[in-house]
Amino acid sequence: MDHAYIVLAINNSSGASCTIQSTQLLLDHINYFGENGNKLLFQIFAHEMWISNCYYSFTEWNVIAPFIGSNASYADSGFTIANNTTQIAYIPLINFLGAIKINQGGLQGQLLIRVYFDSATLNLVSGTLPTVTNCYLELRGRMLPNKIKNERNKSYYNLEYRLPYLGIQRMNQQMTLAPNTQYSIVLSGIRGVAANIFFIVRALPFTVSN
Repeated sequence: MDHAYIVLAINNSSGASCTIQSTQLLLDHINYFGENGNKLLFQIFAHEMWISNCYYSFTEWNVIAPFIGSNASYADSGFTIANNTTQIAYIPLINFLGAIKINQGGLQGQLLIRVYFDSATLNLVSGTLPTVTNCYLELRGRMLPNKIKNERNKSYYNLEYRLPYLGIQRMNQQMTLAPNTQYSIVLSGIRGVAANIFFIVRALPFTVSN
């Protein structure tokens, strides 16, 4: 499997147009469970999904951006949906399913994905909140020759896979920032090898504009 998306059909029948956030920012977080829903494998929050767009090449980004409510300038402008129309939007699952390129034939038991939407006050930019009329998982992959497929299935069954590079370590710190002032942040909660470090500055309280 090469790519995975959550596909949303969003219908607006409010009597006027409305504007909503970019698709990744419509969510609060996503949980991935293995062992038929008994083991939490991975958790990712909305702002982490948005930052993960940096892993796309610029060519790839220009293809996917219109489907998530963005553009070539990485603006989180969202979707404006006319009255009595339905917008098909995509949430790319880059960090987990897309990163490890799961061999579906090697899975045992169910892989459960739970999607948690954010509150309406943080999703609606203007107008009246539309309705999600359909939501499904779309997987895109390729067929492999039987020999390669059987070898990969065998490795899935016999090897214990550990994917620490997919984990996200978080450290939250609240402070009041004054102009022309230098601050120190001690990364005391971060352990191990990190491929990337992102600093996210957000104003409180959270609103639809920040």
